[in-house]
Amino acid sequence: MPIGWIRDSAISPNRARATERNRREPSSFFDQIDRTVVAIAQDVALMVHRVLEAEVWTRWETASDETVCPVCGPYAGHVWKHDDGPHPPLHPNCRCRRVYAFTAWATR
Repeated sequence: MPIGWIRDSAISPNRARATERNRREPSSFFDQIDRTVVAIAQDVALMVHRVLEAEVWTRWETASDETVCPVCGPYAGHVWKHDDGPHPPLHPNCRCRRVYAFTAWATR
């Protein structure tokens, strides 16, 4: 049975694409393997994404010199989820930033 036809009742726009797909020149064995591996990798990534959720964590980073202000100094090295906690700049001329720390995977 041609791809895209279910008991010969494919929707007409789908039928044209399915017919074209089945008329193509047969590809080499290695092209077929390549497409199969890519399709499997996409399926695995989709399944993992449905089961796991990525939680990105960021770390507060100061300029690390003698002019770090008393407002930002206590936050140095602290880690928060990407959307939680304070975000620089906390004051004018703030040289602090939040940088990527790690990614934690949690089940949904």
